[in-house]
Amino acid sequence: MIALCLTLAVLFPLGLSRSRKTAFALMLCYYVGATWQILPGTAVFFGHHANAIQVILLWGGASTVLALPWALFFSTRARLRLLTVPLTLIVLAVPPLGIFGVASPLIASGILFPGTRWLGLLLTLLVCGLLASYPRWGLLLAIGIVLPLNLSYRAPMQPKDWEAVSTHFGGVGLDAASPLAEYSAAQYIQQAALNSKARVIVFPETVVSNWNEATDAFWSRTIQTLQRDGKTMLVGAIIQGSENQPPFNCVIIRGVNGPAEFLQRTPVPISMWNPFSADGIPFRLQGQSTLDLDGEKAAILICYEQLLVWPELTSFAQSPTILIGIANNYWARGTSISNIQRASLASWARLFRVPLLWAENS
Repeated sequence: MIALCLTLAVLFPLGLSRSRKTAFALMLCYYVGATWQILPGTAVFFGHHANAIQVILLWGGASTVLALPWALFFSTRARLRLLTVPLTLIVLAVPPLGIFGVASPLIASGILFPGTRWLGLLLTLLVCGLLASYPRWGLLLAIGIVLPLNLSYRAPMQPKDWEAVSTHFGGVGLDAASPLAEYSAAQYIQQAALNSKARVIVFPETVVSNWNEATDAFWSRTIQTLQRDGKTMLVGAIIQGSENQPPFNCVIIRGVNGPAEFLQRTPVPISMWNPFSADGIPFRLQGQSTLDLDGEKAAILICYEQLLVWPELTSFAQSPTILIGIANNYWARGTSISNIQRASLASWARLFRVPLLWAENS
């Protein structure tokens, strides 16, 4: 169902030919509709740190910002729309707007044109431009290419010695979990890693709230056993910065391929990364996008990054052989946010024909 919705998003250019106001109103409704499910989730994620008015203003403001380029680049000339529609999609995919550019129709490229890699992105841009200018030709082109590609596509084999482990630890928004809950989670993760028959075991985002030297010491026996058995575990955690240093949302790598850390590049604006303050998780536009691990080159996307285009483009520019998605979605229970994240990653994996591993905490 989510994959179908992602595919239908490509049809929105059909309504962009009337007027500038109509184009703006159409796209505002599109973004509002595509992101409304953040509303029920924010009450859990932010806890008492935000009120309903702030959340609604953030939701409406972000949707308005994303709709404005469609009005700015609007044209009544069909030939010009053939260029302006793809241009607008690109503007919304790359920074600075790409930092907020969720719900891009480009995410559907892998569903429409699996296995075509960068050509599939170009085809999606072309189809969107044609639908806005010469819709009959756009539909004919899409149908003529989409059907044979999907009928002939064969998904890559999952690596047998890699495993993703989802958890159900819950959470309490921005407040720290109880020491007992953290201890239980740590024990579960360590035991799961030791019991796994895989060589690489992936755990969800921030299932360890604070990784430091004491954590390494506490986990030392487990890490030594993993090294002896030729195993590596990837654990989502927060690294608290030292004095005058910010914290980082990252993946801790321990075992035969460690020690190492993979830092998140694009934290959630406002709630994690505050552009107006030095507090919070840093934004790292030029950060590391892939990781060499156990004979594979892994592209790792952490939570919010899975909803954007730019982190995926910079990751696949490094030609990864496997895609890893981790998230901590306890705050999104009862919404389709988790399904959207996973469907987005599955589409990118299909586009570049690489296997996908998904680890989520709920």
